[in-house]
Amino acid sequence: MKKPFLFFYLIIIPFCSFAQQNIFSHVWWEATGSYDNDRFGAYGLDTLGKLNDTIPHAISIGAADGIRMAYNRDHVKADTAPHGFFPGGSAIVPGDINGDGIKDYVVLNEDLETVTVLFGTDTIGKFDTAMVLHGEPTDLQFTNTSIVVAPFDSTRYDGIVISDINGANETGRLLYYRGGTILDTIPTEIVTGISRQQFVGGYIATGHIRDKSKECLVETRSHGKYADVFLYPFGHGFTLTPSDTFTINEDTNQAGFMGSFVIADADGDGIDDMILGSYSEVLIYKGGETINPHVTYLLHPPPNVQVASFAVIITDVGDITGRGYHTIVVSYPTDSNNGYLNGAVYLYNLNVGNNAPKDECVADGFGPVGFEDSFGETVIASGNANGLGQYSFMVGRTEGTAATAHSGALTAFWGDTSFGPMVGVREDGSIPVVFSLGQNYPNPFSGETNINFSVLDPRLYGSSATLTLYNEFGEKVKTLYSSTADNIIRSLHFNAEELPSGNYFYRLECGGRETTRMLTILQ
Repeated sequence: MKKPFLFFYLIIIPFCSFAQQNIFSHVWWEATGSYDNDRFGAYGLDTLGKLNDTIPHAISIGAADGIRMAYNRDHVKADTAPHGFFPGGSAIVPGDINGDGIKDYVVLNEDLETVTVLFGTDTIGKFDTAMVLHGEPTDLQFTNTSIVVAPFDSTRYDGIVISDINGANETGRLLYYRGGTILDTIPTEIVTGISRQQFVGGYIATGHIRDKSKECLVETRSHGKYADVFLYPFGHGFTLTPSDTFTINEDTNQAGFMGSFVIADADGDGIDDMILGSYSEVLIYKGGETINPHVTYLLHPPPNVQVASFAVIITDVGDITGRGYHTIVVSYPTDSNNGYLNGAVYLYNLNVGNNAPKDECVADGFGPVGFEDSFGETVIASGNANGLGQYSFMVGRTEGTAATAHSGALTAFWGDTSFGPMVGVREDGSIPVVFSLGQNYPNPFSGETNINFSVLDPRLYGSSATLTLYNEFGEKVKTLYSSTADNIIRSLHFNAEELPSGNYFYRLECGGRETTRMLTILQ
């Protein structure tokens, strides 16, 4: 039997601290629209992931003539030429709805008031239309709509949940469509609001806000100064009947919730928290078996920055520092500090020390001064775009000058360790305590993948640290890394082209501690 061949190399990142950064020092790619009213990148900006072997890191870019795709061509920069088109739309949500392992897409077009489900194929730009839903005056209008695609009922098919609170009578609805090879335009389940005060269809997202082992669809219905939260647990027989409901309060004497809703582990305890925007602050409510109705953590605008509606858009852009925690981008696309609507974004790190997010802007960027730039209208995490474990994010804006009004632009930024603080750094400068193993990216993969891991716990320094790959039967396949633990972070890249398809496990062990994740090879 031929011995499996795995090639890998390491990127070594020194452990050090930096001051607040300007994100424009980390630009790696930019594209602009070609004509007036194109609004290129100003809406409909989404990460699509791997499309095929030649387009491993695709994104979609909204424009007047449809959703274009750009992709990472050579691990250095993205190609701006479109490679296939989606029907025109304001948002696109990927998933595997028919269970064939090829990405499918749910496209929202608010102008036409339609939601279209496209089954993906092996051919770029070619899709099979599985279902088209039409908004009607007496039905949903699809003009204030959120869409989540996820494996709600624990089958191999992703389902679709649509939330729309702008129905004709403003009572709103939730619709659930079970996934499968054939879709029915009649929803599997539908829930309708009773009145404006008892509406259905608030902000929706998924996460583990009660128990780290149990994922839920989370719906938040805002009533100004307070919001009702409803939990719909994943599992066989998934239904839009909530298993739990509770109320949270805005607490800040501002103008109520502003429309941003993100679920992420803000304090590093393994259970997700709810992150919402308010008029001038980011509000974080700690998840757990019981949830306090009052704000647990607050994030404020940077000192000397006067903004209105500070947290209009909040986006989790992932581990862009490479330090084992997530960063959120808080976007205010109509910043008027300088007398222009140029827009601004601010970066804050989550779960960085003392089990709490740090109320400190670690990096920021302002749109170029212009007629109506609106920098930050869209923000997405673009993952490991260079294939080397370095995570990135993208910011869209409405380009605005007298000559190129509303042509639109999209800027991509590398993440960086300088978007500090370091993991666990406290005010007294004490040494961080971290032992982490990241999920490989891409996953599943057919040849090459990357794994980030770190041993930053001083109690483990000098111990043997190993990263080992096992097959699904628990048999050792290969030692990917073996050395003495120290205080640096590593990104390991390996090629598994000669390994058979299947599920594998990789385990980081050091000083009696261990953590394991699963990866999938598709040859």
